[in-house]
Amino acid sequence: MTKPGLRPNRRPLKQAHYDLVILGSGSTAFAAALRAQALGKTSVMTEERTTGGTCVNRGCLPSKNLIEAAKIIHAGNSHRTRKNIQQLGV
Repeated sequence: MTKPGLRPNRRPLKQAHYDLVILGSGSTAFAAALRAQALGKTSVMTEERTTGGTCVNRGCLPSKNLIEAAKIIHAGNSHRTRKNIQQLGV
């Protein structure tokens, strides 16, 4: 039986010792893992939620996508756009 909140299908770690344990998997975590590798160190990254962190999954990128979609809809609904479409005979 697994502890509440833990997924039973987690892969086992390939080794028992790491030089760096990274908590989270956002952009800073990836930068830390790459730096550790560049220095010849081993690292392991942990994540409680979806890989990529808040910015990629719930923050910056989803917000930017929503803002861009709103701009497109707004531009399509503007008087100038409707006038241009009418002139084209569409």
